[in-house]
Amino acid sequence: IEHRVSSTDANRELELRILAEQELRFSEVTSLSQRCSTLQRERDQLQASLSNDVARLSVQLEEDKRKMEECEVLRSEAEAKQQASDALTQDQAEELKQCKAVVDEMMCKRKEHTDLVSSQEQELQKCRGVINQLKS
Repeated sequence: IEHRVSSTDANRELELRILAEQELRFSEVTSLSQRCSTLQRERDQLQASLSNDVARLSVQLEEDKRKMEECEVLRSEAEAKQQASDALTQDQAEELKQCKAVVDEMMCKRKEHTDLVSSQEQELQKCRGVINQLKS
């Protein structure tokens, strides 16, 4: 009988241990299941956030590309205008040089004309002097 009692006590103790172990495992499974659900929600949120960020950055990238293209066009236009301005400045410098040459030539001709007029006036004075002598 003692053997049966001790065997029954041992069986009961083993059953209690098994039940405690089952409760512990069930609790662990529940905790892990909750943790898994939390991690899946976090993963889904991160994926949604990543998708939003990628979409936003894609739009921003396209806008930046468009702005870069606009800047390139503006830079090209500015370079073309600068080259045209440089060419115009060179043309204007050449025209100014030609104008100065014409002015110098006109000044020479003016001096020659002034000298000629002065000479003719002197001749005219001489002629008047001769005429006045002839009249008297």
